[in-house]
Amino acid sequence: MNWWLLGVSSVLVLVAGTFTALVYWANWELISGKNVKADKQAKPR
Repeated sequence: MNWWLLGVSSVLVLVAGTFTALVYWANWELISGKNVKADKQAKPR
């Protein structure tokens, strides 16, 4: 059994998943911020 190969693959999957989650969270925050600004411009108070 190639346990080191299994460990390396699992670590790569964890790193890729964390990186994807961070990128998705940052993009979602930017999109939500743009939507909030658009709503404020559409409804001036």
